[in-house]
Amino acid sequence: MTATNATFKDGRLALEFSDGTKISASYWRIIPVNQKHFSSFDVGQKYGMETPLDMDSEIKKCILKQTVTSAEISSAGDITITLANHAHLQIFNFTSYEAWEIQFTDGTSEYSNYWKNN
Repeated sequence: MTATNATFKDGRLALEFSDGTKISASYWRIIPVNQKHFSSFDVGQKYGMETPLDMDSEIKKCILKQTVTSAEISSAGDITITLANHAHLQIFNFTSYEAWEIQFTDGTSEYSNYWKNN
C-alpha cells in the first residue's frame, strides 16, 4: 500500500492510500530520517525564518509515493505508520473526541474516540 495523496487543510492532515483507505487526523507528527521532525503544532510557525513552514509541501515530500511497511495502533489509540523511506508518521489520540478517522475500502470507518484495546 502506497501513499497516493497527502494534504493539510483546515487544520487536518488527510492521507489517501493506493488501496483507497483514507486517514484524516488533527494531531500528528512526521519523523523523517536525518531531517527535523514537524507536527500539527508547527503549523503557521516561522521559527526564525521569514515565512512559516509550508506544511503541505513538507508532508508531500516525506509521505507521497512511499510504501507503508508497517502500521500499529497502541492501546491509547495512537497510530504509528512506518514508510519505506524509514520515516514515521505518528497520529495521536489526545482527546476523547474524533482526533483521527480511518475510512476503509469496504465503506466502514474507525474513529479515535471509539478505539478500544481488544
